Amino acid sequence: MKLISFLIAVVTASSGTASWPQPPTLQSASTAQLVVHVTGLGSSKAPVRIAVYNSEKTWLQLPEARYITILDVESGQADWKIENVAGGEYAVAAFQDRNGDGELDRNFLGLPKEPYGFSNDARGIFGPASWTDAKVRVITPLTEITIELK
Repeated sequence: MKLISFLIAVVTASSGTASWPQPPTLQSASTAQLVVHVTGLGSSKAPVRIAVYNSEKTWLQLPEARYITILDVESGQADWKIENVAGGEYAVAAFQDRNGDGELDRNFLGLPKEPYGFSNDARGIFGPASWTDAKVRVITPLTEITIELK
């Protein structure tokens, strides 16, 4: 009986007397603005380096970052507005380059010596945050995230 009801629905829909509901879409073809706010900078005016990744495969591989920037710090905060970002999952890593060498400096144990952070304020236990913990969903028209450097 279910098969007959299904066939009747198909015939009715194709004849124009009824319409099939459109399947839901995760993201329209339009793009979004992604705004990254970085806090926890204290009084330091050292620049903030930010990288945005769009896959787990490329997570924390700087040459593979989808977007990268270096921001000047003003009033203890840095803000980055990225236009025309396709909807999807992204994760963001940031650090304050206090000595200006372009790298996140580490001590002899490998622990960071400069403030750093990830989207969702994710933290790793014995290393950087995982993609899963740091990823955020970018949706239209605007997605804002805040990263507190520690």
